[in-house]
Amino acid sequence: MLSHEHVDSLADDDLLRNIVQGCTDCFALLFHRYCRQVFSVSFRIIRDKAETEDILQEVFLSIYLQQERYDASRGSIRTWILQFAYFKSLLRRRYLRIRHFYNDEELSESREMRGSETSDLLGMSSAEWARYVETGIATLGEGSYLPPGRTLAARLPHRDCRLRRLSDQIPKEAAVPLPGRSDPPAE
Repeated sequence: MLSHEHVDSLADDDLLRNIVQGCTDCFALLFHRYCRQVFSVSFRIIRDKAETEDILQEVFLSIYLQQERYDASRGSIRTWILQFAYFKSLLRRRYLRIRHFYNDEELSESREMRGSETSDLLGMSSAEWARYVETGIATLGEGSYLPPGRTLAARLPHRDCRLRRLSDQIPKEAAVPLPGRSDPPAE
């Protein structure tokens, strides 16, 4: 093994080259350089500190054991390490979900939070809110309601999928005029 310095400014490629030659100090530098990023990626996926710490250890153990598999043509060392973190975290989350690690209370709380975003608006139910929004959109533009056969879902961008699902449940004949209008204009 050649002698070299162990400084933070050493490039990742040089660190990995020295790790392959057996330098544990270089491995410690690589660990300290990327441990926070690996922890962050893993915690966002798993959402449990103890499990995330396990993934952190597994990732760096894999890096140490598979160091000669790194291929610079496929990406940087940082990308390689974060890919390990991402895929190991996804596998662990699936494993934990199958074994019911995430309790039903957390899941139902999450569903409640997602469901309340649209239904609590202006004190209306989901169906009332969807009808209100459909009427508002229908009166935009040409000042007319949606043409027969057109639904609100056809006009909404894909990112508004919850509202799209709500609008699909509204019967076409349930058009609600806005204040100041009595009937939809004739087509």
